[in-house]
Amino acid sequence: METTEIPNFAKTAAYSEHFMKLVEMRTFRHPETGNMVKFVSLPSGEQERIHATYQKNLAAQQAQQGAKPKKPKRPTFAKAREAVFPALEAEGWKVKPGLKVPKAEKEIGGNRVILHFRPQAVWMEVRGKEKVEPRSLHVDIRDIAHDPSKFIEGLGQEAERRVKTEEEFMAPYRKAAHDLLLRRLASRVAHRHLERGAR
Repeated sequence: METTEIPNFAKTAAYSEHFMKLVEMRTFRHPETGNMVKFVSLPSGEQERIHATYQKNLAAQQAQQGAKPKKPKRPTFAKAREAVFPALEAEGWKVKPGLKVPKAEKEIGGNRVILHFRPQAVWMEVRGKEKVEPRSLHVDIRDIAHDPSKFIEGLGQEAERRVKTEEEFMAPYRKAAHDLLLRRLASRVAHRHLERGAR
């Protein structure tokens, strides 16, 4: 009985166009003859083995591309301070790491800016025309330890903003105190005139 040979296109019809483009320019060793042949000339079992390897590699590649990049491990607060202090010194800050609450100080725009490095927060104090009590900068020092440059660049603007806020907050109270002082002085002067007139 005569056996009908299965056409090459029928052997490879189940494979994707992408896969066929990858293998069409390559040759593979025939498992029976040892000769280098085209993919379509391989036995169906060998074709399936090569295709299974292709699918496995493709799935691994897609998984790697879709995976989120791992974030670098966050340093401890102590390690983060050790990384930030040299950067502050390089920008002219006077650093005092040996204190119970480490500090860094610098004159900026006529104000003395003081950073207080508390165990898990950084607070800013400003002394100048306005004295701004220490308040948190709302920054996690562990997130800036790898590149503290932007954090340091913004400290001057933050100090100015806090001084301005303090001035605006205190303005009505100072005006009220000034007006009260004027009224008291006016009252004293008036009483003295009355006393002199009574004599």
